[in-house]
Amino acid sequence: MIKVKVKKGKDINSALKLFKRRVKQTGLFDELKSRQSYKKKSAKKRETKSTAVYRQQYLENENF
Repeated sequence: MIKVKVKKGKDINSALKLFKRRVKQTGLFDELKSRQSYKKKSAKKRETKSTAVYRQQYLENENF
C-alpha cells in the first residue's frame, strides 16, 4: 500500500503529485489495467513477441 504523509503547511496538490509518481513507479496502475480482463497465454506471447520485434527493428534502424 502506498502512503504519502502531508506535512503541516504543505499543499495537498504536492502530496497528490508525489502519490501519482509513486503509483507510476511501482507499476500498480498498469497491473490493475491488465487485470480488468482475461488475456489468453497465446495472446500474451504474441503481444510480447511483437513488441520485441518492434524494439529490435527500432534499434537496428537507429544505428544508421
